[in-house]
Amino acid sequence: MKMLSITINTIKLTFKNKTVFFMQILFPIVLIFVFGIILNGTMNKSKNFKDVKIGYYSAENKDMNNEFNEIKRQGIKLGMKFYEEKKESGIKKVEDGKYTCFIEIKNSEINMYKSDKDEFKTSLVESLMKTFIQRYNAIFKIASVNPKALGNINLKSINMSLVNDISINGKGAPGSMDYYAVTMLTYIMMFSLLNGFTTMSKRKQITNRIICSPVRNSDVICGKILGDIVFSAMQILILILFSKFVFKAYFGEHILAVFLIVLAEAAVAISIGISIGLMDKNYDEINTQFVAVSMVIGFLGGSYFPVKYMGKTFQMVANISPIKLINDAVFNVIYENNFVMAFRAIGICSVVCIMFIIITSIFYERRVF
Repeated sequence: MKMLSITINTIKLTFKNKTVFFMQILFPIVLIFVFGIILNGTMNKSKNFKDVKIGYYSAENKDMNNEFNEIKRQGIKLGMKFYEEKKESGIKKVEDGKYTCFIEIKNSEINMYKSDKDEFKTSLVESLMKTFIQRYNAIFKIASVNPKALGNINLKSINMSLVNDISINGKGAPGSMDYYAVTMLTYIMMFSLLNGFTTMSKRKQITNRIICSPVRNSDVICGKILGDIVFSAMQILILILFSKFVFKAYFGEHILAVFLIVLAEAAVAISIGISIGLMDKNYDEINTQFVAVSMVIGFLGGSYFPVKYMGKTFQMVANISPIKLINDAVFNVIYENNFVMAFRAIGICSVVCIMFIIITSIFYERRVF
C-alpha cells in the first residue's frame, strides 16, 4: 500500500509539470511532423520500386507460367522491371548487381537467386514471390506423390493471396512519417531519464516526508519508478495513437509488442535517472550533459536518418548505441513480424532496470534524500 501511494503521488506530480508535458508529448509530435514532411521525398523514393530489376527463366509449364504472368503484372504496376534470361547470364547479372534477383521456374520447383547488395530491394521481391513459391513447391510435391489430390486445391485462389502480399509489401519499408513516428518515439523515451532524476532530486521535501515515515528504501524507489513508468506508458500510448490516426503512420499488426519494447526502454531510462538523482547532482548540469549525450546516441541509433544508408563503417559504430537496439526491434516487429530482437531488447532492458533498482536500494542510505 505504501509503495502504491508513492506511485500515485509521483504520477500526480509529473502531470503537474507543464514543462514535462510539453517536452515529452507535444514536442515529439512536432518532431514527427517536421521530419516526416521535410524528408518525405528523400525516404519515399525507395518505395516506388523503379530500381527493382528481376531476371527470370521459365520452362514450359502452362499453369505455372499463367500464375507467374500474374506476378509480373502486379510487379510492373509497382514499377518493377522483368527481363527474361538464361540461367547462367541471369545469375551472373545478380552477382554483378545488375539484377536484384533471378527467378528460375522449373517443371517441379521455383528457385530464387538473390543479391545481398541491397537487402531492401531483395525483401520486396521476396515478399512478392513468397506465397507463389511456397504454394507451387508444395503443389508439385503433392503431385509427385498423389496427383489426384490436386483436384482439392483451388489454384485460382492464389491470385487473391498474391494481391494481399503486394498490398502488405507497400509497407515493406517505412515511409518518412512511418519511420519518424517510431524513431522520435524511441528518442524521446530516453528523456524519461530526466523524469527519474527529477523525481528524486527536485522533490526532496516531499521525499523527506516519506522518509520520516516507516517506509523502506526499496518501497520509495520502486514506488517512484512505477509512477514514472505509468506516466511513460500513457505518453507512449498517446504518441502511438496520435501518429497512427492523425499522421497515418504505420505500426503494423502488433502494436502491443511495439508498446512493450518502448516501455522497456523507458523503464531503463527511469531507473538510471533515479539512481543519478540520488547522487544529489545539479539538475541543469545533468540536463545539459544528458541532452548532448542523447543527441549522439540518437544519431548513431538512426533517430535522424536510417543507419542502413550511412555505410558499413558507420553501421558498425552505430551498434554501440542502445537506441539502435530498440529501433531495430520495433522495425523488425512492424515490417517483418519478427519478435527475436523484441525479446532480446525487452530482456536486456528488464535486466538492466532490475540491476539499477537493486543497486540503488542497497547502496544508498536514507540520508541521501
